[in-house]
Amino acid sequence: KVALLSHRDSSNVTVSVSEIDFGRMLHCSSGFTRDVTINNHGAVQEVVNTRLGGSSNAFLSGAPASVILQPGRSFTFSVTFTHPAFGGFVDSLFVSTDRCTRSVTIPLKGGWIEQIYAAAPRPLSFASVNIGTSSILPLNVQNNGGFDAHISSFTVQPAGEFFVQPGYPTTITAGNSISTQVRFSPTSEGLKSATACIIFDTPCPDTLCVDLQGTGVRGRIILSRAAISFGALAQCQQSILRDTLTNGGTGTINILSATISGVGSAAFANLTPVI
Repeated sequence: KVALLSHRDSSNVTVSVSEIDFGRMLHCSSGFTRDVTINNHGAVQEVVNTRLGGSSNAFLSGAPASVILQPGRSFTFSVTFTHPAFGGFVDSLFVSTDRCTRSVTIPLKGGWIEQIYAAAPRPLSFASVNIGTSSILPLNVQNNGGFDAHISSFTVQPAGEFFVQPGYPTTITAGNSISTQVRFSPTSEGLKSATACIIFDTPCPDTLCVDLQGTGVRGRIILSRAAISFGALAQCQQSILRDTLTNGGTGTINILSATISGVGSAAFANLTPVI
């Protein structure tokens, strides 16, 4: 008789994660790295092998191809989402041991989202506006990104002649737009310019600026004669004299009325009334 003896050592290797999901990320996001810990809870030495599936180049493993784990010891390494381009990415991390050829597959996924904005028209150009009056034009702000955007403020520099309607802060949902009103109120003649900037604070700090421009004009009435003198006329006589109004300014003049007033005004008549 031959006595047969055997001793069974327990093998128990565990991985700290079953999946790594980096979620939807932006250039200002944090957390592009996740830690993975492999524990040897068994009573024997283990040779642990790791490799990426290679279906994308979007993930990087910090683990060596093989590592020896003594009983009761652990090994931690990092997996990094490298986001090589905009879009969604998937891959797999394979962890195996030489003993009993045990293997664990850890799915990896992550998205790199583009967050861009647009404004129209750009530049925002006003026509000639008379001093003392205002002109209002709409400015459309589009959120073409994958996240809702929060506008914290809307600034105009230099201030004084261009104004943005109140109503900020506000939010533009992903894929949508808002329209804001910009007012031009010139205080002097000439070409005016300013810059309107939309300040975003989330999902990432960002600024979108639009050039504003307009021309301030002013109308100036010039009379060809300062006074109209008819001289002495008999009661049965009448005389017609003419005066010419000229716009010597840079802006349009709208004549709303023309009246004759004062003592004896009933003896005079305006033959070219304003309609």
